[in-house]
Amino acid sequence: FYVLRRDRILRLRPADLRKAPGPLARDFARLTAPICLIEFIWGCNMDIQTAVMGHLSTAAIAAQSISVTSFTLLKVASLGSASATTVLIGQAVGRGDEATIRAYTRTLQVLFCALGLVLAAIMLLLRPLLQLYALQPETAALARQFILIQAAVVFLNAYHLPTNTGIIRGGGDTNFSVKLDLCVIWCFAVPLSLLAAFVWHW
Repeated sequence: FYVLRRDRILRLRPADLRKAPGPLARDFARLTAPICLIEFIWGCNMDIQTAVMGHLSTAAIAAQSISVTSFTLLKVASLGSASATTVLIGQAVGRGDEATIRAYTRTLQVLFCALGLVLAAIMLLLRPLLQLYALQPETAALARQFILIQAAVVFLNAYHLPTNTGIIRGGGDTNFSVKLDLCVIWCFAVPLSLLAAFVWHW
């Protein structure tokens, strides 16, 4: 209602919604299709990871649930960083300012690493909070190990997520992003998860 009736900047009208400008529609489809594909693949990856966890012991499932809760809270900072980076890179690309794009990408990657170190430190500082849970000794030991692993993951995620989503996708190269994620998921994450759970019994 606001956009159609009150907004005086976009001046969008119902008739505009029926227009499908060819070049824009083609560009939108070309850039959106790879992103939709990779998000679907990430969803499949998460389903497989959950299925693997479901075949493990009750203690492992409980410990993983505790560590993932903390990880998810901290991951919000990486998601915000990725969104902000997309805006910065998109604006620079829109201006055609190549020097600024290069300067941004160098500086932002350093900031992502610094953010990752801070998030990893916070993750480690959360380990003593496990005492608040009524955990069996095995579950508590596994939770401490999982939090240690998640500290490394949250550091890597703080670099990967905004670089992949903000810099690469924000710069318009969605195809490289798809290739990168496909390689990481199907060549490493899924096979290693299945081997670790069902072959090596870790």
